[in-house]
Amino acid sequence: MLDAISASQLAMDVDQLKLQTISHNIANINTPGFKRELLEQVAFNDLLLPSTTEAQQQVYKQEVPLQGTVVQTNNPKDFALNGAGYFQVQGEQSVYYTRRGDFHVNQKGELVTTTGENVLGTGGVIQIDSESFTIDGQGNLFVDHRKIDQLQLAHFEHTETLRYAGNGLYQSEENPSPMSANTKILQGFIEQSNIKSIDEMLHMVSTSRHFEASQKVLRTADSMMATAINQLGEGNV
Repeated sequence: MLDAISASQLAMDVDQLKLQTISHNIANINTPGFKRELLEQVAFNDLLLPSTTEAQQQVYKQEVPLQGTVVQTNNPKDFALNGAGYFQVQGEQSVYYTRRGDFHVNQKGELVTTTGENVLGTGGVIQIDSESFTIDGQGNLFVDHRKIDQLQLAHFEHTETLRYAGNGLYQSEENPSPMSANTKILQGFIEQSNIKSIDEMLHMVSTSRHFEASQKVLRTADSMMATAINQLGEGNV
């Protein structure tokens, strides 16, 4: 009976983690370049290990790599990646990776993200000092037909190593590999998130129903245990 109670509690904890992930996806549905996140169950053999006693040990987070819809904005400071990869940006603490390309030029003439991180080129922080610039498909930046820098792009073989840091930014302890030649940069376009609200709502409903079913099992097991204890107690009177 204790096993049934523990198993039900563990299942409810996992469902709570899944609901948190769904809420996180819904909150970022309008974040450009955001990739949907899912919590997947670990392998069945791993579930049988005696050490697997917490909800966090039963699941792992996986990013859905499908590209979001690319929409035209006609803003020359908006960039979209058509293919795999990430822009590299420099924050106060470390380098971040993002597919969010709604950039702008700050007062110092630097190309930055909406939250102020510097967009990195092969020469470091990209200094434009001009509102009029162009970029080609390989990320080369031009001012008055003169190349000034090239975007520093990153590619990860294992996207599960990326950790979401907020505002469309990711961190990773894995060193990125060279960018794929198949990836092209589009100027005047933005990649939307790949989240579909209907999918998240359906996932939320199914997870909530599973949570409710686990609650019923827990209550039934608790009621059966209470009955057994009462009967044993009456027999010893």
